[in-house]
Amino acid sequence: MAEFFGDISALQWFAIAGLLLVLELTTGTLYLLFVALAAIAISALNWLGPDMSWETDLVLFFVLSTALLLIGHFVVKPRLREEAAEGLNEPANALVGRRARAVADFQTGEGRVKLGDTEWRARTDDSIHAGEELVIVAVEGSTLLVQARES
Repeated sequence: MAEFFGDISALQWFAIAGLLLVLELTTGTLYLLFVALAAIAISALNWLGPDMSWETDLVLFFVLSTALLLIGHFVVKPRLREEAAEGLNEPANALVGRRARAVADFQTGEGRVKLGDTEWRARTDDSIHAGEELVIVAVEGSTLLVQARES
């Protein structure tokens, strides 16, 4: 074992990091990314200070891997989940702020609007007439909440 680890250079640590990154791309777990970052750090340390022993390399690699995995698991992943959850399965929210045109007069605050080549069900508190330009302010399910566009 000492022969194998004793000969690992900075370039080989970098290659190990590359292999870990490829494995991360195939798994998509995000955990191998942190281990790859530890390998990159060891590669940089070996490049800056080539007199480090293989024992030091391994201990630092395991310590850095553990620290980065903990940071990744308890700090990075929850933040990524929060950001992803905000728009998850709600692509219609991208419609907010866009303009639509009323297809017909709205009856009791409900009607249809044309957005692009699609007609949508819409609701509003305003009095809307056919052909009027509206602004989408929110989306509830498949219903657009609209208001009259200010001139």
